[in-house]
Amino acid sequence: MLALAEPVGALARVIRCIAMDPSRRHVCVLAAACVAPAAWAAPATTSMVAVPQDVWEDHRRFLNGRYAHEDTFYGGPGARRDVIELVLLQQALRLGGWREGLFPLTLPTDVRLLHEVAIGHAVLAGTTYWLEDIRQEASDLVPSSAWVAPGEFEVGVYVRPGNRRALAVRSAQALRGLSAVSCRDWRVDWRTLSAMGLKALLHAPSWDSMPAMVAAGRADFLLAPFQPNADMSLTVGSVRLVPVPGLKVRLAGTRHVPLSRHAPQFERVHASLELGLRQMRARGVIRRAYTESGFFNARVSGWTVV
Repeated sequence: MLALAEPVGALARVIRCIAMDPSRRHVCVLAAACVAPAAWAAPATTSMVAVPQDVWEDHRRFLNGRYAHEDTFYGGPGARRDVIELVLLQQALRLGGWREGLFPLTLPTDVRLLHEVAIGHAVLAGTTYWLEDIRQEASDLVPSSAWVAPGEFEVGVYVRPGNRRALAVRSAQALRGLSAVSCRDWRVDWRTLSAMGLKALLHAPSWDSMPAMVAAGRADFLLAPFQPNADMSLTVGSVRLVPVPGLKVRLAGTRHVPLSRHAPQFERVHASLELGLRQMRARGVIRRAYTESGFFNARVSGWTVV
């Protein structure tokens, strides 16, 4: 991992990342997804976009060698909300006129990611965050216009397929007899789960470890966006989880992409992003992408909000 205090340019950071961790030599793929190779060769025209490590890996799986701007369908293997947001981000920037490089800076936790953006090591994040989290760093971060409006962020209660007791739950009162796992740094999720009066609420530092904790029986459930497949099951690595039928949780707030006030390219990237987002909203692209990825899911419209 790079030392945060080092005053190095974006391309130099990429090169050092590759030297220290050969598995990250894929950094050029995101640049190629936005622009022609010649554009990302010069340090003066490059920027970093901060992306969670798991999102970057699923993003590569989803694109499967395609360029992001070529995508017109947002379902299929690897599709989930934050992966699709990374694809939409690249499309919006391109529509807005951005033709320079964007190199991914992959990071293990949201706290570290927001910090990297706040101090200007990345010009923006590759996925959305709650407005209240962005406002915690208001002197350093600027939110994009909202991607997800109030009341739109609904998630499922995901459990092991063999957890019959959890699958039988049909009310908020019955849900209180279960335990959940989340990350206390996810303020909205943690506050929502804390207010439910659960039997236990366990902390995990990153998303990757949560499904394993549910699979091992350390927690009964986790919250996750609904999936686009037939049974809406969620697969993370070798772990498969299913939603409790008939129940959903609505998380309050709006979602935005945070941008760094301190990045030299901030104003141009911000302007390109907003111009592209306006065009995509007018054409209904963002809503369609969220729907095709399963995040906006008509099949749960009649489910009970707990």
